[in-house]
Amino acid sequence: FNRQLVVDREELSVRERMADILDRIGRSKSMRFEDLFVPEEGRQGAVVCFLALLELAREQAVILVQNQSFSPIYIRSREGGAS
Repeated sequence: FNRQLVVDREELSVRERMADILDRIGRSKSMRFEDLFVPEEGRQGAVVCFLALLELAREQAVILVQNQSFSPIYIRSREGGAS
């Protein structure tokens, strides 16, 4: 019982997540922010997803919409945005 198990954590890429988000939104035109998370990726995945969304919004590739405080955040594709 003295065996050690080493698990390598897969690095998550913000750029790859940005491409994934654009692909998913392109198919559905709009989705909820929380639907982008992959539960198995845990906190690190949530941070990468959030950073990817902020970068996409900064590049004007997506539109983030929240109708009121604490309500769901929706992500919509911006046609002709930078990618």
